[in-house]
Amino acid sequence: IFNSGGSGYTLNKAALKTLVVDAMPSCMPHLHTFSEDVQVARCLRKMGVPAYDTKDEAGAERYMPFQPGHHLTYRPPAKK
Repeated sequence: IFNSGGSGYTLNKAALKTLVVDAMPSCMPHLHTFSEDVQVARCLRKMGVPAYDTKDEAGAERYMPFQPGHHLTYRPPAKK
């Protein structure tokens, strides 16, 4: 299971059914937030469906939550 609002969700059929049928009606149904990916992860975890590392066999990320240009122009913060 991988979930990030920026790059999307990958859920198998069982996880999706758990989210919609079991988690959504009872897991913070009236919460309004911009970080739905965090809430989806919390609700799935409460239902026993944890997210897991989705890196490939070389350790590279499969999902990129930012636009390609953000990766190209990223500058680490200055050390204090």
